Order: sequence, then structure tokens, then C-alpha cells
Amino acid sequence: MVLLLLSFGASLAQPLWPAMADARARSDYLWVDKAAWRTRAISVAYGALSLATLGFGTNLLLKLWLHRTIHLEAAVCWLAGTYVLLAIWEQAHWPIILGLGKLRLASNLMLLRAAIFAALLPTAARRGTADVIGLMCASIIIVTAWAYPQILGRILESRNRTHNDLASQTLAPNEAQ
Repeated sequence: MVLLLLSFGASLAQPLWPAMADARARSDYLWVDKAAWRTRAISVAYGALSLATLGFGTNLLLKLWLHRTIHLEAAVCWLAGTYVLLAIWEQAHWPIILGLGKLRLASNLMLLRAAIFAALLPTAARRGTADVIGLMCASIIIVTAWAYPQILGRILESRNRTHNDLASQTLAPNEAQ
């Protein structure tokens, strides 16, 4: 179920990569700002809905899907939902940042997140499913959940500042007349 929710969420954001690259090439940062804001809002709404669905309904959904009773602990269900929320937040930023030309930085952060997870996985796996899912959540929180929005904010701020500087330089000669 987690993979189904993640796949659907990622498929909604993935087309933003070429769209952002096109907007960047046209210097259409107004569109970039609006699209980034909408994408982030939709990702939070979708992630929150996924969190609630998995938190409250995983066992029922598994019973309906598999036609047999499987009971997962509440902590595992809520952690799985939290992971979907965090991963969707991460995936909402990923194609935007790539489209705006920060492929290496975004990729290095994703690699760092994966390395942290891989290094700590053996310990978490010995402790159980909840710890593994908690580690998945923690790796996003520690690295990309805050870094990607910061990177996007800096990109948009610098682009808007550059655009405003160019606009004021263009207007300055006209104001002198």
C-alpha cells in the first residue's frame, strides 16, 4: 500500500521536471513560484490524507485487499503513513529543484539520505519493523525534508531578486525623462 501511494504521488510531481526547466529557460519565474506553491500545497494535502488513511485504516484495507486478516501494530501503521507524508513532501521538491538546474546538489542530498539509512539499517532491522520505518522517516527529516525547501527558497529568491534588479535597471532610464 505504501508503494502504491508513493507511486501515485510521485507520478503527479514528476512532469514538473521538464516544465520547470522550460519555465527556467523562458525566465518565467512567476509561473515557477505559482507551480511550486501549488505543488507543495497539494503534496501536503495528499500526504496528510495518506497518513490518516494508513494510520486509521491499514488493517481494514489489508483485509479487503488480501481477503484475510492481517493485523499490524498501530505504531507501524502510523509510521508508514508518516513516511508517505515525508516522502511525498520530498518528491514534490525533487523535480522542481532538478528542473531549476540543481541536479548535483539535490542528488547529493538524496545520496546522503540513502547512506544514512543504509548505515543504520542493520541496527534498526534487529529491533523490528517500526524501527525500520522510523529510520526511513528520520532519514528524510534529517536530510531532505528541510534542505529541499531551503534550496528551492534560495533558488526562487535569487531568481526573483535578479529579475527585480533587471526590471529596475530597465525602468531607471525611463524614470529620468
